[in-house]
Amino acid sequence: MAEVSAIAVIDLADQLISRGLVNIEQCNEIDPSIISLLNEDNAATRKVALSENLMPEVWLLRLWQLAQLKAGRSGVGILIGQQIEVGRLGMLANWIGATATLGEAFEVFVNNIVLMNAAEHWQASPVENGTLLEFSFVNSGYPEIAIQRSMSALLSWSGYLTGQFVKPIKANFSFSAPDNIDLVQKVFGPNCQFDMPVNQLLIENACWSLPVQSKNNYLKQLLSEKALKRNVPYIGEFAHQVTGLLSQDLVRYSSLENVLEALHCSRSSLSRKLKAEGTSFSLLLDQQRQLNFQKMVAADKPYSDIFPRLGFQSISAIYKAVVRWKFENNTGL
Repeated sequence: MAEVSAIAVIDLADQLISRGLVNIEQCNEIDPSIISLLNEDNAATRKVALSENLMPEVWLLRLWQLAQLKAGRSGVGILIGQQIEVGRLGMLANWIGATATLGEAFEVFVNNIVLMNAAEHWQASPVENGTLLEFSFVNSGYPEIAIQRSMSALLSWSGYLTGQFVKPIKANFSFSAPDNIDLVQKVFGPNCQFDMPVNQLLIENACWSLPVQSKNNYLKQLLSEKALKRNVPYIGEFAHQVTGLLSQDLVRYSSLENVLEALHCSRSSLSRKLKAEGTSFSLLLDQQRQLNFQKMVAADKPYSDIFPRLGFQSISAIYKAVVRWKFENNTGL
């Protein structure tokens, strides 16, 4: 079972309850320990429990799904992403806060995001006028409110770390325009497009050299060593390369032979390197298929059009995959 940091679950539950998007009864139905930790009076006990423990990812996912039912098209996920609880920071947040520059902070964040939620995936690509950041969830069950929160949080954290407002050159979103378009443009700037195939932020390269105000080399080293001792696999370089190929052309690179040719790598070597990064080609392929499937279904594409574009050989294969995804994600996709 996939796990996320306990602080991610508890902090989200607290924010959603305060905004009336979920209630205590719903949290208790997910698991009583959520409310128990929220109500913990002993600060030391609560801090240890939140900073050291993990919780099932399905709890976080369920909170987001419940919140989406109430949120509608309000864009409230953007507001949630702008809220930083300074007194409730986990290991990863403290680690990036000790880095020297925004570029280093982002690198630590994306390479160790498994310490927070391995289902989140950021990919950076250099382009002519900046750096293009593409965001997605590996698990296709996350609703748009969760996407809004993650993309908004990246910018609010950039501002928190550097003391300067970082606004993208442009932003693309896979969801439709929220009712409060002014809120979107206040956070992401005027150049926003919706109903796009992917979620992207275009950031000026100069932003990456902005200094982090809380830079602390000793704390950075300490937290780096602590993270390694937890023996949690991170999304590594080869996994990123494979994911990049699958994102570029899923039909072509659903064939392992084509991936091996592109990476100039043998089957055994790639398998060994992906295993060291805590994943496999079949898992990465399945995750990309889920992401692409969700986008095409949202665009009202019929299964007869979808299955060949996911690299499946028959329509029956996609039906079997959808049944399995629903079971694994405990969601209706």
